Amino acid sequence: VIQRIVCLVRISLRIRDSDNKLRELRIASQATAAGGERSRNQQFAVVLSSANLDNWPEAVEKCFQEKLQLSGKVQKMCFQPDMDSYSYKEQISASETIPGIMTTYRSHNIIVNIRDKKRKELQTIGLPSASDFALGSGRAAEKWTWALVGDSKEEELMVLLQNNGIDASDFPAQSFAELYDEVYERSLSTLDVQNGALMRTIRIIKVWLHAQILNVDHLLLVKAKYQKGQYDALTKDQPISMRMRADQDWTEGVEDALASRLGLSHHFQREFLAMDTASHKITEEVGFSRSYPGLKTLYLVNEVRISVINSEAGACHLIGLPAGTDFTFARREQLMKGPDAEDVIVTHWHWVTEEGYESDRALTLRASTYPQPSISDRNDEAADGMSMVWILSEVDMLKKKVPHPKPMKVIQPKEDGPVALLRALMRGKSTDWKRARNAAARIRDPAYSCKDYFEDITAAFPELCLYCLSNPEDPNDLTTSGRTPDDEYQRTIGALFTVYWIMRLDIDGKELFCYGMDESWKPRNGEHPCWTDPQRDSLEVGKRRAFYQNMNWQAITQLLVDAGLLKSDSSTQHNEERTLGMLVMMAIHDIMKLAPLLPTVAKNNAGDFRGYAPGEKVQDHDVALSYVLAYHPELLPSYKGLPAEQQESVRFSHCKMEYNMG
Repeated sequence: VIQRIVCLVRISLRIRDSDNKLRELRIASQATAAGGERSRNQQFAVVLSSANLDNWPEAVEKCFQEKLQLSGKVQKMCFQPDMDSYSYKEQISASETIPGIMTTYRSHNIIVNIRDKKRKELQTIGLPSASDFALGSGRAAEKWTWALVGDSKEEELMVLLQNNGIDASDFPAQSFAELYDEVYERSLSTLDVQNGALMRTIRIIKVWLHAQILNVDHLLLVKAKYQKGQYDALTKDQPISMRMRADQDWTEGVEDALASRLGLSHHFQREFLAMDTASHKITEEVGFSRSYPGLKTLYLVNEVRISVINSEAGACHLIGLPAGTDFTFARREQLMKGPDAEDVIVTHWHWVTEEGYESDRALTLRASTYPQPSISDRNDEAADGMSMVWILSEVDMLKKKVPHPKPMKVIQPKEDGPVALLRALMRGKSTDWKRARNAAARIRDPAYSCKDYFEDITAAFPELCLYCLSNPEDPNDLTTSGRTPDDEYQRTIGALFTVYWIMRLDIDGKELFCYGMDESWKPRNGEHPCWTDPQRDSLEVGKRRAFYQNMNWQAITQLLVDAGLLKSDSSTQHNEERTLGMLVMMAIHDIMKLAPLLPTVAKNNAGDFRGYAPGEKVQDHDVALSYVLAYHPELLPSYKGLPAEQQESVRFSHCKMEYNMG
C-alpha cells in the first residue's frame, strides 16, 4: 500500500487583545491561480523539508520570515515559544490534494506567545489592535486574522465582568486566565452578584496545630517558605493554611490541609491527632484582591484547633517531635497551564510557645482571623491535585544536595570586551585532564563509585565553578532561569550523575537511577528501608517501582550505542573519547544561564550572530554559549582541550539538535 508521509509544524501564534481575550493568528484566505480567493481559516503550519526534519525550530523561524516578513532579530525580541506546550502527534487521513492516497501527518505542535504586542515592528501584522491584515500580492496574496481562542465559558466570564463594571484589561498578566481556571476548572471560588455587586467567594481552612513540648503548649507555624525560587516573607508565622474547594466540607478540608502541607496520612491523623470541634469558627471579611482589581472578594475562613495526642510517639518525629525541632516539607504543585506549570514549594516549619506567640502583638495581628489576600490569593495555596514529597529535616534537606564550590564573586573586569567577565573569572583556570580522563575511562568500572566519579568531575572541570556566582550588590538577578545559582549547579551535577548511571545500567545504574544512593553513596533498591517506610508516600514509591520494572532499559542502551558511547560488540566496553566529550557538554551546557556571563556580539563582527546585532547582548543562554564556542573557545578550557572530533560533537548536539537537560 502506497502511503504518503508529511512532516510539519503547527504553530499557534498568540496574544491577549485589549479585552484580555486570547487570540491566535490564522490564515483567513489565499489567492488562487485563477485570480480568485480561497477561504482557509487555518492555523499557521509549515511543511518540513528533508533538510530540516531534525531542526523544526529553524523551520519555524524561516516560516515567520517568509510568511510574515519578520526577521530573525525581530522574532528574538518579540516572540516567546512556550516549550511546555510542545507536543508531537501522528495522524492518518485521506489527502485533500492527492485523492486516493492515505497520508500520515507527523506534526510538531507549539504555542508561540508575543511578548509585547505594542512594538512597532509588529504593526505589519495588525498589532497592537489585533486587526486583520494582508501580505503579499498576486498569487502570493494572503489575508490573515487574529481569531479568538477559548470556549463559551471564557466569553461568559468576560461578559460577567464587563456587565459589573470590571475591566479585565486592568488585571495583571495572566490573571484573567487564572480567574477562569479557579472558577471553572478547579472550583476553588465562585462568582455571584450580591447586593448589585459581583462578589468572588473563596473558602480557606486554617489549622492551629498544638503540641506539648516539655509540658509547655506550642504552636506549629511557618518559619519560611520558598516558591518559584524566591523567599515568600508574607507567610512567616502563619498556621497551616489552604484554599478549599467551593463545595468542600470543612472537616475534609482539615484532613487535606494536614496531608498536603505536612504530608500526614489519614492513618497518622486518626492515630495521633485530636480535633477540638468546639473550637471551629468561621469569620468573614470583604476586600479587594490584588490579583483582580475592581473585583470584591469575600473570604470565608474556617479555623480549628488540632492537638497532638502523644508528642513522644515515634511517628511524630515527622513533625519535629518530641523535641520541637524545626523541620522542612517540600511538595509539588501543578499550577496553571503554560510555562513553569509545576512548582516545588519548600516550607520550613517551627514550633513556638503559645504564650510567646500571644504576647507578641505584631505576630498576633499577622496570624489573626483577618483573612489576608497575601495568603488566600496565592496559587501555592490554591492548587489541588498535588503530589507529596518526603518530609525532610534540615539535615536531610542538605543530604539531597552535593556541596558546591566556593562562590565566585562578580567583579568589574579591568578590560572591556564581549566576554570580559568570563575572561576575568576563567583567567588561570585549567582542566585537570588526568581526572577528567579517569572519569571517562572508569565510568563503567564496577569498583568506581559514584562518589569517586563526583570527586573526579568536580576536580577536573573548572567551568563548574561558574554556576556558583555571587553578587552582593544584586543577589536576586544572577540567573536568567529564575532559579538560584546553586539550583543550576545541582541540576548540572544531576545531569552528570545521570550519564554515570545510564552508562552502567547492567551494573548498578538502574538502581541508582530509580532509587538513589544512601549516605555512603551506595545504590539503594526497592527494598531499602527508605522506600519501605510506611510513612513514605505510597504514590511516589509505586511510580519508582513501576518505572524500574517497566522501563525499556534496552532502548536506552541502544541509544548509547547509536550515539557512539557504548560499543555494540561488547557490553563492557565504551568509547572513552566520546564519553569525555559527553561529560564536557554536560558541564558547560547551562553556564550562560548565569546572567552576568552573557556575552555581547563583538562590534566588529561580520553581521548578526543568530539574530543578535554587533554590540548587542545575547540574551538567549543557548545562543550565548554557541557564541563563546565559536569565537572564544579558549575561555572554556574543558571544551578547548577536546579533540576536534569531540568539539564538533558538542557543537552539533548543542547548536543543531538544541539539546536540553530538562
